[in-house]
Amino acid sequence: MTIYVEIAVNIPQVTGAFHYHLPAGLEGVVQAGHLVVVPFGRQRVQGVVLRQIDQPEVSETRPVIELVDPDAVLTQAQLKLARYLSDQFLAPVASCVALMLPPGLSQHADLVYSVQAQDFRKLTRSQEQLLNLLERRGPMRGSQIDHHLKHTNWRASARSLAKKGLVVTHSTLPPPKVRPKRVRTVRLTCSPQQAVEVMPGLAKEGTITLQRRQAALRFIIREAGSVDVSRVYSSSGANLADLRKLEQLGLVAIGEQQVWRDPLDS
Repeated sequence: MTIYVEIAVNIPQVTGAFHYHLPAGLEGVVQAGHLVVVPFGRQRVQGVVLRQIDQPEVSETRPVIELVDPDAVLTQAQLKLARYLSDQFLAPVASCVALMLPPGLSQHADLVYSVQAQDFRKLTRSQEQLLNLLERRGPMRGSQIDHHLKHTNWRASARSLAKKGLVVTHSTLPPPKVRPKRVRTVRLTCSPQQAVEVMPGLAKEGTITLQRRQAALRFIIREAGSVDVSRVYSSSGANLADLRKLEQLGLVAIGEQQVWRDPLDS
């Protein structure tokens, strides 16, 4: 039995939601709130599954291509709120869903352009520029070409070149931009007794630098394990150069640690 789903696609100025079906490999896997990749016209776009439906509104549905993340990106409460906002304010449901997605997660599709054949006869200057760029750099996304051919209507040239069979395009979807948040940390690498013994020689006697480094080292000694360097800075007035010096002396080790993002913090 075919399973149909209603999906809010991530395309600017598109209203409503669209019906798709799940291929066998995604049946029982894709649920409401999941972020998926679906075909939309000639593009591959992302969308959020709103719900399963018994009967689609169109005679033929296209299949969901893939699941972006095994965990749902929206809860049932968020989906309910998105539908309420859409009905209450006459806004596209996709726009209401997008309000609740983590920044950088949902991406718009782009076109990749590549050279199919070389023939520079009867080409405009803009067409020659585009062909030369693609020949030199290889396949490029539209956003990349925008950076290289500023202030030129290169997309019109690309369409003309495609009709001539000189350029081919295909839709692509960039991966999510969300990355783990990491902070710089520092930890003690010697015994507290050894650290205390070398404190007088951390800098020239009587200087502010010596006071900073001693205060930083005392703070690190009191902490168990790795500590965020920002806490060391605020408690001692030290800076990264001071910690680098302590690291060179074999007293501490500077590293990185992943931390969980808390959108409700403060």
